[in-house]
Amino acid sequence: MTGVRINLQRGLLRRDCTRGCASPAAAGQQSLCGQYACKQGLFCWTGSALDGTNSIAAIVGCADSRVSPELAFDQGPGDLFVVRVAGNFVNDDGLANLEYGVKFLGVPLIVVLGHMHCGAVAATVKAIREHAVLPGHLPELVRAIRLAVEIARTHGHGDLAADAMIANVRLNASRLRISKPLIGEYVRAGKVQVAGAIYDLASGKVRVVD
Repeated sequence: MTGVRINLQRGLLRRDCTRGCASPAAAGQQSLCGQYACKQGLFCWTGSALDGTNSIAAIVGCADSRVSPELAFDQGPGDLFVVRVAGNFVNDDGLANLEYGVKFLGVPLIVVLGHMHCGAVAATVKAIREHAVLPGHLPELVRAIRLAVEIARTHGHGDLAADAMIANVRLNASRLRISKPLIGEYVRAGKVQVAGAIYDLASGKVRVVD
């Protein structure tokens, strides 16, 4: 992990620039709109990305177009191994992707990244409350997030959707730490860390919750 600095408490997951270009500013101190100034840094890395990925972290993120992990953490092409699904939960397909990242790309950190005002979580809360029958494959999404909603009902602080969003992040981070047969072993051996965090759409900051 030479040249890599990780500080999620400030909303920052950063590789110090070693190619003579200006390093992007800390994501935790900027709003999302301000981070477009980092394009110069992103372009500076594009050529090296052709040689393959050198990811400093894997991100389990939401499919919501308002949440771009690369912008949230001020990273460029090849820096993050990103798995995205509405509701940022880990299913078998997502787990296989993460195992690939850990086993073959040497990713040392997995971050489950939820976000404020998550539509998938809000839709799940609404479906459960109204006993709604959803079309297509949408019931699979509800089933994946349902346990987080139930946990939030029992241990939450009054805002069920917000509490469920945090519970969902923590639940999936916990699942990854004990997942078999690969990631759990890497975690126990100290080769991989797993963290849970929340992205604030309003401020562009990331807060660690697990």
